[in-house]
Amino acid sequence: MQQESLFPQKKPQEKPAPMMEQYLGIKRQYPETLLFYRMGDFYEMFFEDAVEAAEILNITLTQRGKHQEKPIPMCGVPVHNAEVYLRRLIASGRQVTICEQTETPEEAKKRGGSKALVERRAVRMVTAGTLLEDELLDADRANRLACLAILRDGWGLAWVELTSGELQTQAVSVDTLGSVLAEIEPSELLIETTLPTATMAQVQALLPQQEMQLSLLEARDFTLKRNKEVLKTAFETENFPELTHAETTACGVIMQYIQRTQIGKLPKISTPRSRKYANSLIIDASTRRSLELTRTLSGEKKGSLLSHLDRCITASGKRLFGTMLLSPLAQRAKIEHRLDCVSALYEKREERDRLRQEMRNLPDIERPLSRMQLGHDTPKDLKSIQIALEKIQNIQEIVLASSLNPAIKETWTELRLPHQLQDTLSRALAEEMPKKLADGGIIRAEYDEILDHQRGLRDNARRLITRLQMQIQKDTGVESLKIKFNNMLGYFIEVTERHAERIDLEKYIHRQSIKSAARFTCTELIELAREISEATGGAQDREEALYAELITHVLDVMDQLQQAAKSTAWLDVAAGLAQLAIDEQYTSPALYDDNRFQIQAGRHPVVERSLQSEKFIANDCSLEADQRLWLLSGPNMAGKSTFLRQNALIIIMAQMGSFVPAKAAHIGIVDQLFSGVGAADDLARGHSTFMVEMIECAAIFNRATPK
Repeated sequence: MQQESLFPQKKPQEKPAPMMEQYLGIKRQYPETLLFYRMGDFYEMFFEDAVEAAEILNITLTQRGKHQEKPIPMCGVPVHNAEVYLRRLIASGRQVTICEQTETPEEAKKRGGSKALVERRAVRMVTAGTLLEDELLDADRANRLACLAILRDGWGLAWVELTSGELQTQAVSVDTLGSVLAEIEPSELLIETTLPTATMAQVQALLPQQEMQLSLLEARDFTLKRNKEVLKTAFETENFPELTHAETTACGVIMQYIQRTQIGKLPKISTPRSRKYANSLIIDASTRRSLELTRTLSGEKKGSLLSHLDRCITASGKRLFGTMLLSPLAQRAKIEHRLDCVSALYEKREERDRLRQEMRNLPDIERPLSRMQLGHDTPKDLKSIQIALEKIQNIQEIVLASSLNPAIKETWTELRLPHQLQDTLSRALAEEMPKKLADGGIIRAEYDEILDHQRGLRDNARRLITRLQMQIQKDTGVESLKIKFNNMLGYFIEVTERHAERIDLEKYIHRQSIKSAARFTCTELIELAREISEATGGAQDREEALYAELITHVLDVMDQLQQAAKSTAWLDVAAGLAQLAIDEQYTSPALYDDNRFQIQAGRHPVVERSLQSEKFIANDCSLEADQRLWLLSGPNMAGKSTFLRQNALIIIMAQMGSFVPAKAAHIGIVDQLFSGVGAADDLARGHSTFMVEMIECAAIFNRATPK
């Protein structure tokens, strides 16, 4: 059923209720997103937002009041469980704006009386590429935001992960865009909404194969002049000689978009770095799918090459491993450096086992840091930094005291850990962290004298009141006298009507008389009540101030923390690859700059592991200068595809820096890899199986190089 427009034409005399007027004002600023409007313990949605969200989330659609004489559709989700609903909305392709209350109802009453409306404002837009919460993210997978800029002089792609802040670019074309998108796997792609129809069709033809959200932005966001200014402001320089105009534009759009979604805030982003094709192994989207690098053909992670090879223990290590697998290198010196690190840990079992044991339960550093920069952190993020620093210090000590070769030790020798921060966090933070800052209990006792005093008053209020009550009973001689509390009077002294005449009115102030009792106060009670009230709010304010101070200390040494995270992630990857080589009996490949490809007793890493009762039959492959072409024939299920894939996977594993499933492997560095296996109909685009195969073959013939 067609819904009314969100902003229907109002009759001149009509004015919405104050709360609805506030809602509509905020909604007008973010018309393309669903608005989570905070009302107490719920995020409420109204009008079309409510209708759409209720259908996606399968929750009850109800009504709240009327607007222009029509009932207002409404639905809501609980704040404490909002991540569950956000995940489903984002997965459905929607974006959500979070609108929070910026004051309590009590503060609103003090400001404007009993009818004052609680102030609210948008604090963040949640989109697929800018997710921050662990509950919304795959801990093992990088979450990237990308932008494609298409200018007259070329196409440029830029991408960033808020976790690491690493901003990269690459000049692309119609022929290469699909390969790069398949490699970086962005969760969200920004593109200009007013591109020519033919150009948009070319781009969209590449996108159905990618799991990403496509976000269309206005043309004004893509002007070169504007984005040069954005980068100049962000990086305090206008000199980016490596970037094309399209790459510059794509970077600037990403920076604008992050600021827009974070409502003006910007995390630390590295200076953009342009990536050249010659530095990495190029694998097109079709080949990536057929080789099942990160997902099987049915879309599952289990059974993929990644699921078999990954022996990492930490979340940051797993993310780095996935990036390395999707982006193998094409530079022999860098690959051999990685292999040297893996070999060092392969040979030193005792050190490897100690390091892997220390890395178990190592908290993530990168994602908590990104949340802290944007003000979306929780007390548990701060605790994660403390625990991680303690473990990383132990790791550094093990590495530096070991006999591992310099390939491993050089990074850890140069690493300077923030020991003062580690000591401060250890003294300051309690053992258990609450979920929210407002819950309290973050700061350890004896860390701050003022907080301890305020907590003492707050926690001992009943005892202090009882002590004063006993003193007043003794002073007045009225043993039945009580000190009570209500919201109107606060703390007061109450005596029965027959004992009221025994109260000295020069010492005690009459407050109220009721049918059977009289109520008084005194200087001591007024002072104690004030201290208790101040302590209750003061303890929370003091703890929040100390928490903010600790966050500042963390961000002051963010560069050191990020370097520690990167060093630990790489060590985890190298140790995991060493463990993989031992577990699966892999061997270190020998790399060359020529075109040789000699594999002795090669095996398919995933198929070999899936065989339970049978043994995989290893086989050789030798492509020499006078024998560059092999033609395989045989019946279905004879192993032709397995043989082709296993040699492609051996190349990928070798050039990512891993040992390989073979008795020996001599490999000349490969710059592009194609594997057209098991084509199927693509009826959605009008392609038969034969046509799909011919398109793949044409791509190989047109793009192949001597390497």
